[in-house]
Amino acid sequence: MKKTLLLFLGLTVSFNLFSQFIEKGFSDTTLWHMHSGFVWTSGNGNMHNESFDAYKVILSDTLINDTLYQKLYSIDSGFNIGTAVFEGYFKTVNKKVFYGATPDTMKLMYNYNLSVGDTFRFDSYDNFNEETSYLPKVVSVDSVMVNNKFRTRIEFEEFQDTGNYCNAHKNVVWVEGFGDYNYGLIFDYGIIMFCACQPLGNSELQCFSENSVKIVGDCALVTGIKPLEVYDRIYLYPNPARGVVRFDFDYETIAFYNLMGVRVMEVAGTENQISVRTLQPGIYFYRVITQDNMPITGKIVVSR
Repeated sequence: MKKTLLLFLGLTVSFNLFSQFIEKGFSDTTLWHMHSGFVWTSGNGNMHNESFDAYKVILSDTLINDTLYQKLYSIDSGFNIGTAVFEGYFKTVNKKVFYGATPDTMKLMYNYNLSVGDTFRFDSYDNFNEETSYLPKVVSVDSVMVNNKFRTRIEFEEFQDTGNYCNAHKNVVWVEGFGDYNYGLIFDYGIIMFCACQPLGNSELQCFSENSVKIVGDCALVTGIKPLEVYDRIYLYPNPARGVVRFDFDYETIAFYNLMGVRVMEVAGTENQISVRTLQPGIYFYRVITQDNMPITGKIVVSR
């Protein structure tokens, strides 16, 4: 009985550490197209149509000081990977999603631990009185099924521009993996408030997809990337492994990490098998960097 209990506790700790190690705020391949636009009339009666479009994509992740970061890029309207320009990093810890242009400039963007009555501060560069002006309360927290997954959904009360610009009201709804369900991946709600203040203004999420599954709108699939199902066949065997693990794919590097997220071994892509005899028996996580720079993660058990 004691051995069974210890085994259960050991597995529980292992799974908890594993979930913390690989926690991600978004899918490995996530696409957004956010649009904001408004129509205005100049003093001479001419009508003007202004629009703002943002195309964002998460394509890969990286480990920096044993912390997992997802990498965000801007791309063109054709969602072509060849135009991708690196923007910054996401880090997710205990359902809190942080973003920064560098790992040293991370700022909290989403907190999916909020409860009804809690507040969250949204930045806005359009407010004339103060830099950070929106502090709405959470009015509901529930779960919603999206792409066969239950995800936390948090709805805030309507908030308005507190400056002298206008009295526009907007409703923010977070859904895990989306960002904002209505507006997409929003870093600064000022542009939403700006468009809302125009008589014919709007801001909305035009399209959203994750792992090549279209969820909102009709995002074009990213070109230049092998279909994700190709990577479903990337695995190490046998598992559990006693001395040597084998694989049938080309790679740049394979790194192994213990349950604390510490890298304990890394090898370059020269052979189709790796000796794990130097590793102590236990559970390890591996991270493969393919020859086209795609990161693939998995778990393997080393036994004796």
